[in-house]
Amino acid sequence: MALVGAHGHGASHLRRIAGLAELGVVDLCAVADPLPADADEGPRPGVPWYSSFDDLLAGVGAPDVVVLCTPLPTHLALTEAALRAGCDVLLEKPPTVSLAEHDRLVAVVDETGAGARSASRPLARTCSTRSTGS
Repeated sequence: MALVGAHGHGASHLRRIAGLAELGVVDLCAVADPLPADADEGPRPGVPWYSSFDDLLAGVGAPDVVVLCTPLPTHLALTEAALRAGCDVLLEKPPTVSLAEHDRLVAVVDETGAGARSASRPLARTCSTRSTGS
């Protein structure tokens, strides 16, 4: 498992994932964030810290799961990159800035077969059905 976006709300994800890693439930293989690690929050011993998701992929390969906790305008590109790399994605909400972006992510999920969830809900075509007005 990797975390992309470790500051702000991502810091709570980092703490939780690190706690699960200490229990042996998950393996935190890497963190990516363009800002340096805070002295209090990371990096964790033995866990590499990258400045971008592309650098993370180049450094450790594609993790099974990516927890994405980055600013909303970055969600589409980062989620699509993770899905295309073969990662399942847990995406902070809201998942996208528009219905069109959501539809694009759903199409990538359908195309790749990878899993994507926003908070507690899977990304699904039914979530983006437009009203026909009838």
